[in-house]
Amino acid sequence: MVYELRGAVSEIIKVASNARRKICWASVGLCETKLVVKHEEVMGFKQDMHKIIDALLETWRDFNTSGEAKSLLIILCDSEIIVSLCSLSHMLSYSFPLSKFFQKNSIDLHAAANIMKDILNILSECRENVSTQFTEIYKSSESMAKTQKVDLKITRNYSRQTNRTNYPTNITVEYYKLT
Repeated sequence: MVYELRGAVSEIIKVASNARRKICWASVGLCETKLVVKHEEVMGFKQDMHKIIDALLETWRDFNTSGEAKSLLIILCDSEIIVSLCSLSHMLSYSFPLSKFFQKNSIDLHAAANIMKDILNILSECRENVSTQFTEIYKSSESMAKTQKVDLKITRNYSRQTNRTNYPTNITVEYYKLT
């Protein structure tokens, strides 16, 4: 799901010329080496997603790109994308201090190791308190979906599933917690 989200962001950067004017879209794509930039782009995308959706909902006058705009709109309003974006931004918020630290000119290895230990401790606590952590992520997803006037839904279960599992639940929160 994260790769689908990154693909959607990249497509928006290519297609939506207004999105390039914003600082968070200044790079041509998602930067693979500068982690701070990647963190800021994901956070900026999450913050501005409703503006992008509003722009896609407006009457699209260019016939060459109207199909792509409609496709992007469908992708951005997908429940899995919304929950994935909230999960990704939640996890990146933990690694952001370390990424920022690595961007300094002179790095103290001992201080970096201490930051890494702190992050590992936080992630261990997250694993122990999965229900509480996911409840926070899901609430963020719900508020984002409400802003976009979208309902979070469970994807369709298939009877002959070969490439992924069907999760045995009809409760939306539990479904996304399991996936």
